[in-house]
Amino acid sequence: MPVVRAISVSAMRIGIILPEDKAREVRLAIADGAYRVNGERSDARNWILRSAGDTVDDGRRRVALIRFEPDRDPSQSTIIVRNCRAGRGFHWEQRIDLMLPGVVEVQSCDGVLMVVNELPLETYLPCVITAEMSGQCPLEFLKAQCVTARSWMLAATERKHAKLGIDFCNDDCCQRFQGISALSEAAKNATQATTGQVMIHETGVVVDANYSKCCGGIVESPEAVWGRSKPGQYAVVDGPDVDGVGRFFPVGAESMAEFVDGDWLKQTCAYCSPNVVPDDDLPRYLGRVDDGGGHFRWRVVYEAYELADILNRKRDLSASRIWDLQVTRRGVSGRATNLEILYDDNNHRRRSILIEDQYRIRDALSRSFLYSSAFDLRIERSEDGWPVRFELVGAGWGHGAGLCQIGALGMGILGHDYRTILHHYFESMRIEVVTE
Repeated sequence: MPVVRAISVSAMRIGIILPEDKAREVRLAIADGAYRVNGERSDARNWILRSAGDTVDDGRRRVALIRFEPDRDPSQSTIIVRNCRAGRGFHWEQRIDLMLPGVVEVQSCDGVLMVVNELPLETYLPCVITAEMSGQCPLEFLKAQCVTARSWMLAATERKHAKLGIDFCNDDCCQRFQGISALSEAAKNATQATTGQVMIHETGVVVDANYSKCCGGIVESPEAVWGRSKPGQYAVVDGPDVDGVGRFFPVGAESMAEFVDGDWLKQTCAYCSPNVVPDDDLPRYLGRVDDGGGHFRWRVVYEAYELADILNRKRDLSASRIWDLQVTRRGVSGRATNLEILYDDNNHRRRSILIEDQYRIRDALSRSFLYSSAFDLRIERSEDGWPVRFELVGAGWGHGAGLCQIGALGMGILGHDYRTILHHYFESMRIEVVTE
């Protein structure tokens, strides 16, 4: 078992470039302020660092670690790290430059480089809320997102990168952190107005406050996503029950088709629906690496051979043809948590494979990553019964548990304050101020 360092609110360690990114070269530029490099003042503004086995080569020397520390006012000192991965493994993955406050460390790990940003929690949080969503969002939403993000971090139940000596990474695996480039005054104000505030469950623990982009109308239970309960998280209808969305709760096989594609959607008051947050407005509210759509409802179509190719690549099936897909278990939001795939292998023998977990299902059924696993499956077959085309008509974006970001945005647009927003998505909790 790795030794997990305690989270320090005064010195969070965030992985910016990870060993899995396989970067052998990192380019940095000092944008503002003066820095000490391994304790010494340096006038160099641009740095090219390369991995040299277990050391970092800056062109003049080889050392185990290079640490850039602001020489004077940290609030006026920033470093740009070039070509960082954002959205690792998802359909929106891209490369972006990050402007980072605080301390930046570069070290070599088994022949590749790792970059770590060290900064205080309250400096980190406004960067998170303007990476997860835009600083153009209503102030009450930004406050709710800030308290949610702070609670998740201090609950500290998901230390996925403990072996690397960091608290969290910069990406959707943990929470998005893209430096100060998109920082807004509203985000700063939201953080200052909620400084130290976290959600405390009635049992006394900090709420492990997950969130996703869009629940699709019904917030999923943590049991369906992580296989266990989480104090404070629960399944809930995401809106006032004036349009019948509550009648779908829980969504079952018999109601899935109408839930994702019924006429009721034209009038729904679900907070994350386009009737509350119009699709045309979404691009200015979403984070800079998002694709601009809310995906309250979506549709994906595959020719039979395309789906076979995807599954052969993702699941190594050696399938000649896919015979059937069957969702055998769903969560309350309609998200598939068990999917059985029936296929013929290259020797024409009938086979089947069971995929468990909504994340793995989303990965398996897309060349990149499916928006969610809440879909109604429609199969067009030829006269001899073989599938010709697979259509997935789906709801939502992400795992759907905890705070629905677009739903919370909708509540903010409708005038709800951040406490009301948080109490809608998290049960049996109170908001308290905690200190280190």
